[in-house]
Amino acid sequence: MDPSIAIDALSKIRAKLIRLDPEKPTPYITLMNRTLKKLGIQFELTDELPVDISKADVGLSSAAIQSGGTIQVYVLPDFTHVLDGEWDEFIEQLSHLLSHELVHRKQQYRIHKAQPNRYDQIIGKLSSATSRGSDYWLNKQEMMAFAKEALMELQIFGLNKQMIRKLLKRPQSIQRNPKASPIFYNYVRLMKDHKDEVKRFFHYLYQYLETA
Repeated sequence: MDPSIAIDALSKIRAKLIRLDPEKPTPYITLMNRTLKKLGIQFELTDELPVDISKADVGLSSAAIQSGGTIQVYVLPDFTHVLDGEWDEFIEQLSHLLSHELVHRKQQYRIHKAQPNRYDQIIGKLSSATSRGSDYWLNKQEMMAFAKEALMELQIFGLNKQMIRKLLKRPQSIQRNPKASPIFYNYVRLMKDHKDEVKRFFHYLYQYLETA
């Protein structure tokens, strides 16, 4: 599934959402969950601030794949206030979260077929890594998901396929403009001590690029 399917579904109910009382987030959650239930995406309130402050600016905290394959998106209590004036920003950040978790959903399905519960064990070891150290970023499942998200960042920034291929040949050049993709930039920083592992991230990104 492409994130745009969920985004289109939410866009169709935007008019209903902005007519709700922004001081009462529960009706928002109920309507959004009902709309995206068939897509396996659900929203839930949280007070936990995200590591990425750009997500907090639009009322988003994080997302996670549940054992049954449902993508749980955690929103901050004030997310209702951005759905009118900052809708585009909200949708962009939500697309990033969904893109990342949709990769995990595919991983979960594939691994579960071969070894039931194995995926939950893999992700369970990472769930407590709130500081997001190198073990988290260099995990194979996370690198696959972050590569997909990094490609989105680069495309939104305005890089075409040719420019991204050039960047993959000289990844250190991202240092001239790290805002083009904070995720890509972070993996370049990891190259100093984990060059061989980071090559896998670039490989995944290249695969996504060629099938985009």
